[in-house]
Amino acid sequence: MMHFTHPRGRARAGFTLLEVAISSSVLFLITAALVQQLESTRRVALVARTGERLHASGTSALKAVGDELRRSARTWVDGVEYPLLCVDGDPGAGPGYLAHQGAIEHAEIGEPDHGPNVELAFAMPQMRRLAEGADGRNYCLDCDEDELDPDMYHDPDEAVGDFARIYQAPYIDPVTGLVRWSDELASLAVVPDARGRNALELRVAGVRTKTLARDVERIVCDTSATDPVGVPVGAVRVRLWLRSRDETGALQRWRGESVIHLRND
Repeated sequence: MMHFTHPRGRARAGFTLLEVAISSSVLFLITAALVQQLESTRRVALVARTGERLHASGTSALKAVGDELRRSARTWVDGVEYPLLCVDGDPGAGPGYLAHQGAIEHAEIGEPDHGPNVELAFAMPQMRRLAEGADGRNYCLDCDEDELDPDMYHDPDEAVGDFARIYQAPYIDPVTGLVRWSDELASLAVVPDARGRNALELRVAGVRTKTLARDVERIVCDTSATDPVGVPVGAVRVRLWLRSRDETGALQRWRGESVIHLRND
């Protein structure tokens, strides 16, 4: 009878059932850990994206508000002193066109962005188109003849050659030497947009001219009259709160503030 034996040292073919089970379990654990890590990374990315959007929107809005307010000043219009604080769309002593629908409040009592909106109405200067002539003089292109200051502005018919540039500037009254203010007031208003998101609007005579930010929960404006310690005379402090939920449903918040110095005429 013949007997067959495997040569010594020859590798064993295949895996045992136990080895396959152990390998599968290890692979499952590694895969689960990778999936969890990827999900965690995705959530962090979503949170960061929402936070970055709120930050960009808020800082851009504060800059735009500053650009507008630096053109304004403490002044009187129709017997009312401006800047004028308006609470939740109530114009107080200001004209009726400053009134508007109140914002939708999401924050609850005790949260930092809970509370009334203290908005702002402010005077804007009358603007004139000026041109720098080839002769080096400034020409007012839309001034009446009786508005011209012979030391500064000249009849455009006297211009020599082409204008070097045309630009906008506040109109300076030739008699008083002061800025002449527009009868139409500008204002900051927080109102719900068509989708129900609170938007910070820049308005002129109660009509929206620009949307500065969305997802605005609250705005609070102060002058030296309401905060004589924190706000210098002739300045306005604007504090802004934004809030939104990211794609995971988590609530994200942003807060910023700016102190803007008005014109000092």
